[in-house]
Amino acid sequence: MTRGFRWLLAAAVTLAAFCFVLCLSMALVLPTWVRSATDRWVVGVGVAGAAAAVTALWGASFAGREAPEASAPSASAPPGSVPPVAEPAALRPNVWMNASASGGSITQVAGDQINTGPPRTGR
Repeated sequence: MTRGFRWLLAAAVTLAAFCFVLCLSMALVLPTWVRSATDRWVVGVGVAGAAAAVTALWGASFAGREAPEASAPSASAPPGSVPPVAEPAALRPNVWMNASASGGSITQVAGDQINTGPPRTGR
């Protein structure tokens, strides 16, 4: 299923949810609670809009996900083994050396940024 088709399906389901909840509320629920036809439409569209918003959240999740890719098993790995996964940068611990309390510069060892220079004074 292509990404464009998933987005089209999500939009169709969202529109169907809006129409279904609007018809249901206008035909069954609201005539017993609200006497004015104008007020019924306002409340019905509000309730249907809320239902469509929840459906649209699901639709965005459904349409935005990546399709699973079928990959052939590696020839070097034994059958049934789990391939190693690279550790994301967000999960690596940050190790700081030469803290400014010691009068030196701050250097981050396990990260992407190195800040050097004299320590700030006057704080």
